[in-house]
Amino acid sequence: MLSVSQLDNQIRTMTTQMDAFVAERTTLIEAAARQRRATDGINMDTFQDVLRVEGECVRLQAEVDDLREQLQHARSFARAREKVLLREMAQLRASSSSSSVLHPTQDLHHIFSPQPLEADIATEESMELASPLMPTVIPDPLPAHSSQSLDAEADLVSFPFSPRRAFSPALEAPTTPPRDTRRSPGPQDIERVQAALDVARTRLAQKEEALVQLRAEMERLQQELQVQTQENGDGG
Repeated sequence: MLSVSQLDNQIRTMTTQMDAFVAERTTLIEAAARQRRATDGINMDTFQDVLRVEGECVRLQAEVDDLREQLQHARSFARAREKVLLREMAQLRASSSSSSVLHPTQDLHHIFSPQPLEADIATEESMELASPLMPTVIPDPLPAHSSQSLDAEADLVSFPFSPRRAFSPALEAPTTPPRDTRRSPGPQDIERVQAALDVARTRLAQKEEALVQLRAEMERLQQELQVQTQENGDGG
């Protein structure tokens, strides 16, 4: 049987242990309260961050859609413009080459062809053979003044038309075709068309680069959102 002093010691020991338990309980309650407040603050901040990231993603998605539509329109316009410019360049080159092409050898051959001359010579010989021969008359010698008067009269006599004096049809001046009054395209026109095509291609490349940058930014924000969501789930 325990004595009174032993019972007093046990009571004091149990009282001390009870006080320690109460202090520990109080400490745990305060720690839990602090943890709850910290967790609530973290959750609130995380929720605000999630809302901010989602809003940014929505905004970027709208910009991406707008840029994608602009890019599609720019591509369609660039393709149509490129076809028009290439067709115009082809027409300019064809018109320039056709206006600069000459055929001097054919013109000279047409002008100086020997076949019409041979035909003229044969015609003249046939005409000389077909003409009757004039009788040969030997005039009597005349004085000097008479011969001079005859020479003067001979100059006034009109001789019959000789085919040798006629111009051959082949030697006539060739008729020049009417000149084209339109201005033939030059290198400056082709360079202007090429410059416009280069500008359209540059603008298309800039649109594509801006779209790539927005896609990269959107992917980065989505990754941040996933990481924050995972951390929030692990903390809960």
